[in-house]
Amino acid sequence: VQRAAEVEAEATRLVGLDDVDGAAARMARADSLLAEAERIAPDWSEPTTRRGWLDYEQARWGGLDRAATPDLLASGLDQANRALAKNPRDADALELRGTIEYWSYLLNLTSEPGDAERLVESAESDFNAATAANPSQASAYSSLSHLLMNQGRTAQAKLAAEKSYEADPWLLNANLTLWRLFQASLDLQDEQEARKWCDVGAARFPDDYHFHECRVWLYALPGDPASRAAGMDTAWAQCDSVVAHSPPALETYNRKSCEMIVAMGLAQAGLPDSARRVAQRARAGTDVDPVRDLAW
Repeated sequence: VQRAAEVEAEATRLVGLDDVDGAAARMARADSLLAEAERIAPDWSEPTTRRGWLDYEQARWGGLDRAATPDLLASGLDQANRALAKNPRDADALELRGTIEYWSYLLNLTSEPGDAERLVESAESDFNAATAANPSQASAYSSLSHLLMNQGRTAQAKLAAEKSYEADPWLLNANLTLWRLFQASLDLQDEQEARKWCDVGAARFPDDYHFHECRVWLYALPGDPASRAAGMDTAWAQCDSVVAHSPPALETYNRKSCEMIVAMGLAQAGLPDSARRVAQRARAGTDVDPVRDLAW
């Protein structure tokens, strides 16, 4: 199992170098090592769970043929169920099954009426079972917070994100958890909490553009119009910082998006005419805004 983990790490490195074929070969090697571990210790659930995570990780690779995604997810789900047959309280296996169910839901890999609702309900149940089996299962709390946020259950989503951060503030994707904590606080119009999580994110991830953008979002919250108006120059300067920290492919979109947020701040500042002009200027075509988020 430890050898498989080392090989899997090599595969992840190769994916980062855009060598998907080389990475796939390493994943196949890791899977064979885990299969050998299963043969040696057939009642041990960990090798089976790890094989499922390998399937899921490959399904997430951007360079992999998307046609293979449903088969990879189906294989990962089968591995999760096999692991749970060996150990029903295996927190990693429960999280794996919930993750695959939720990812299948997000990708709309359903065909029958009611399948989508069943998938998201089952995923939520598995994430809750995983954290009950292991209260330190930070990644399961993080995924649960995403699911709840996606369902519009903002207060519950924030609570799950807080538990994730408390369980493991050094989780690999802790920046996403912090951003979700900020978003939830923003949706709840809790300026004090929103500012807190924006500050924590900026201190820990200064190169992540989200934690420059959150500064601008604070001006879009309801508040004293005079104080909002006084901060508009700072908001514009912060937009420059958002763009400076954005990946090249997102620079244009993030500039327009930040201008839209400034327009919200101008509206809160009691300057509707200026807000309208900025919002109109921030419009973009489908080449920049393919899903029409800016138009919304």
